[in-house]
Amino acid sequence: MQSLPYRIVASWDEDAKVWVTAASDVPGWIIESETLENFALEARTILPDLLQAQGVLNGATELPMSLVAERNERIPLNV
Repeated sequence: MQSLPYRIVASWDEDAKVWVTAASDVPGWIIESETLENFALEARTILPDLLQAQGVLNGATELPMSLVAERNERIPLNV
């Protein structure tokens, strides 16, 4: 198991109105959720299961994870 946190980047999809996986250190990782809080909850639930299925955990008692959220917007100007 890697000692650095598994990095997951969530990005806001303005068209679909959901948070989606933009990047990840975990092969096969793709989730989407309507709120960032639910995205984080899904990450904490799914990540251990996915890594266990890939045979990566090897009896680990905890799993380091870094969740980065990115939201880009265009702000209308009153000119």
